[in-house]
Amino acid sequence: LTGAFNSMVEEIDQSTQALRNSEQRYRIVTEFANDFTYWRRPDGSFEFISPACLDVTGYSREELFSQPSLMEEMIHPADRPMVDQMATESGDPINCNHEEIEYRIITKGSSIRWVRHNCRPIVDDNGTFLGRRGCRSDITERKQVEDQVSHMVLHDLLTGLPNRSLFADRLYLATAQKERN
Repeated sequence: LTGAFNSMVEEIDQSTQALRNSEQRYRIVTEFANDFTYWRRPDGSFEFISPACLDVTGYSREELFSQPSLMEEMIHPADRPMVDQMATESGDPINCNHEEIEYRIITKGSSIRWVRHNCRPIVDDNGTFLGRRGCRSDITERKQVEDQVSHMVLHDLLTGLPNRSLFADRLYLATAQKERN
């Protein structure tokens, strides 16, 4: 009996250690990721929020846990119709339609950041809906570089005035509009 008990205790200790190792690996991955990842329950509350939420949104994990509606409220008013349209088309009020979407958010500090957002449903083996997992990646720097490159292509580098490429583009648009009307 003592041998069986010691064997069970040793098995439990090994399982506990394996669980701790797994949790440590999981924590390392989530704590060092730059993307804000989350898991929302079917009622919209959060099951999990990665530490990167503070860097991306300016809101702490505690603030988002206590007020899940902040996720939708921080969407820039000019981008809100686009996000709502995608949610309507997918039939999902929280925009979880397998498509990546880029839009602006207003952070807690009132700065504007661009994010790439994607979301997927979580379903167990029985087909029960458990919520949504999502990710918001900060793409602000990329958007700024795109704007700079676009400006450089369409404007003279020395004077900053519109160049021949911009003129040709505007001429093409005006001609196409004239033909339509």
